[in-house]
Amino acid sequence: MNTLRHTVLRAGLAGLLLASCGVLAAHSAGSDDAVDERQPLSAGGSVTITDHLPGSVTVSAWNKPEVGVSGEAGCSQEGWQFDGTPAELNLTVKLPTHSRNVADCELRVRLPADARLTLKTISADVSLSGAQGPLKLSTVSGDLTVQSQSQDVSLQTVSGDLHVAGVQGKLAAKSASGNLSLSGATLSELKVETVSGDIQLGSAYAPHAHGIVNSVSGTITLHVQNDPPGSVQLKTFSGSLPCETDGSAERPRRPGFKTCEYGQADVKGASLVLTSQSGDLKIDGSLGAAAPSAPR
Repeated sequence: MNTLRHTVLRAGLAGLLLASCGVLAAHSAGSDDAVDERQPLSAGGSVTITDHLPGSVTVSAWNKPEVGVSGEAGCSQEGWQFDGTPAELNLTVKLPTHSRNVADCELRVRLPADARLTLKTISADVSLSGAQGPLKLSTVSGDLTVQSQSQDVSLQTVSGDLHVAGVQGKLAAKSASGNLSLSGATLSELKVETVSGDIQLGSAYAPHAHGIVNSVSGTITLHVQNDPPGSVQLKTFSGSLPCETDGSAERPRRPGFKTCEYGQADVKGASLVLTSQSGDLKIDGSLGAAAPSAPR
């Protein structure tokens, strides 16, 4: 009888121990795989995020005076560093010390709409919506997708694509081999540079707006909407121009850029200069007939 009682007792203790270990393991796994943190942010405060992990960063606006950051999967609490003041917050996400496994980190950031955001990633894709404060986003190989009514946006990537919509003011974008598409914006200033990436421009332009768009070998396409710019100048060295078909393109007397011009520059109208050294320049829509170019 004593032997039977001892056997049953030992079995019960073993079961409790296994159950306890299972709970601890589940809790440990949960703490390693989920991160959720909030920090107060002053009105118009700045947020700087540096993400060294692969995966994605999703940024959205909310109506709380704080920054909320959460992540699952490869986002480890050990690799996070959150510091600064309510006026100036800094978040760094990196691989934990002595860790060799690099899993994707799906990072989610929520911040006040008027926050000033600087975001840097290496390979993580970035998707942003709702933020209206100044934005400065950069990545090496990740894509940048921005839906924002910010009046001051700066974007930079090496090989990732850029998709931009809704900007209401200044836009500066730079890429080496990534493509850029722009839509639904009303711009006062535009500056775009690519090496081989193609450029799609579909936006409206404020009075007095000016834009300079340059590419080495990428194709530049201007999508003309209901309110075209006051003047547009297209320039290329060896690419093609839309006005070449009617013979109105200016052909240089010596090797150099050939050009065609549309509209008429004035103090009120917007002006655009689009240049690609070897890429083609295209117009989707109508700007009317090309104006005669002055000899150069």
